[in-house]
Amino acid sequence: MLSFIKKLITACFFPLTWCWAVLLVGFVVSALQRSRWGMVATGLPLAIIWMGANGPLAGFLLGHLEKVHPPFVVTDVASAPAWIAVLGGGAFNPELPGGITTQTQEVFWIRLSEGARLAKAFPEAELLVSVSDEVPRTAVPGFLNAYADLFGIDAERVVPLYGARDTEDEARLVSKRVGQSPGILVTSAFHMRRALCQFRGNEVTATPGPCGYLARDRRLGVGSFLPNEDALSRMRLAIKEYVGTLRERMRGRALG
Repeated sequence: MLSFIKKLITACFFPLTWCWAVLLVGFVVSALQRSRWGMVATGLPLAIIWMGANGPLAGFLLGHLEKVHPPFVVTDVASAPAWIAVLGGGAFNPELPGGITTQTQEVFWIRLSEGARLAKAFPEAELLVSVSDEVPRTAVPGFLNAYADLFGIDAERVVPLYGARDTEDEARLVSKRVGQSPGILVTSAFHMRRALCQFRGNEVTATPGPCGYLARDRRLGVGSFLPNEDALSRMRLAIKEYVGTLRERMRGRALG
């Protein structure tokens, strides 16, 4: 009970909580005054916020995406890959001191870590890293050298890919680099299904190497169904993937 009270007090300082509470009050007042338009004007956004920032619902939608491809198990591989491609999950800030662990955004760092794990398991594979053009190109070689040094990888194996605006661009860049040779695609688990579809659409033979699983089983309580910023962020990721999946279906591409 004490833990729930602490979480409830903390939630009172979140903007989303205030928005939802104000709308709830407005809906109750409109209902008491029997104002139909007032109930619609407050009830509709109230429901949208509750659905959009609902933790169990966001977890279910993300979990449905993530369970399509299980984590990559090195011992299950019959033949070594020729390449490992790490998709960009954000930029890094070379101006920050402290090295690559402080300069790299969370999603990108998780993907880089998985790429390094697989690169050490397959020492002959080329490691392709998609880098955002938001970062000055002059800073990239030093960053990738530090990355290779940190994980004990030969720096010559790490190849940056520049100029990708989205996953489709990354698929084209990898296709130009590797041709028909098979490899491993590393990206976030929730993003893997759509990314793999786009890579296959560009005739790239890739085995999924998902990482950064976000959906997990949690004990449900009263607070689980209250709107919160974390759930809203996960819901945004899920919606983006489902919309992208629909677009791929409309293009006639088969989803893995």
